[in-house]
Amino acid sequence: MSYLPTRDQIKIGMNVLVELKQDKGTGKLTKGVVKEILTSGNYHPYGIMVNLSDTQRGRVKQISENNVKFDNENNLNRFDTSIPKEEDPWNEFKSTFQYDLKEEIFRNEGKIEAADARKNDQKRIRDDIQKEISITVSAFANQEGGRLFVGVSDDSSVLGLERDLKYYNQSKDKFKLAITDSLKKFLKNNAFLAKLKFEFVNTDNKEYFIILVPKSTDAVYLHFLNIQETYVRMQNRSQKFNTEEFLKHCKDRF
Repeated sequence: MSYLPTRDQIKIGMNVLVELKQDKGTGKLTKGVVKEILTSGNYHPYGIMVNLSDTQRGRVKQISENNVKFDNENNLNRFDTSIPKEEDPWNEFKSTFQYDLKEEIFRNEGKIEAADARKNDQKRIRDDIQKEISITVSAFANQEGGRLFVGVSDDSSVLGLERDLKYYNQSKDKFKLAITDSLKKFLKNNAFLAKLKFEFVNTDNKEYFIILVPKSTDAVYLHFLNIQETYVRMQNRSQKFNTEEFLKHCKDRF
């Protein structure tokens, strides 16, 4: 029997080879990027059914070798790092992890008073920017998973990590540790955080950072100022849910 990838080996944003319905039995496979995983079980004898980013649907027969490799235990340790054209239910862009880009913009525009006001409120603003990272991670986790790109602008262009790295003496290890510590602070869920995957990517002399967020098997909450908040990915945004809304969501989701 030929090997077919299981559901837990297939990730949102991954390049795969699928058999489309019209190609069943022909041996023809179509390459695409996973947008949504449809099969609920971990295994299917004909392959896990997925929706691709180009709206086609098919059963996964292979995981493309150019973006994935497995360790000796068949666990994924690589994933697709290409930047999509725009944000969607499975992809989110963040310009920075903690650097206040608005202050820089104000200074470049000659709005010194506004820039100084933001600088004087630097700690709160940095906390808010970092919080947005955790909001996105929790929202992806409470829906179907996704990829969070840091150092990428809203228009999908690579801004780079230079502004953030200066806080860590250009050390990528310290930068990744800072992100991990921030996620621990806001999510308070080490069991889930252990499932996240991180990747630095170089392109056109600029670098960006990706957090691959799996679909969680339990609700992931955000904790801020002794308040527990809940977020769910809806279209291209992380939507805050009230208690009643989230309970309804959990009933169908978990």
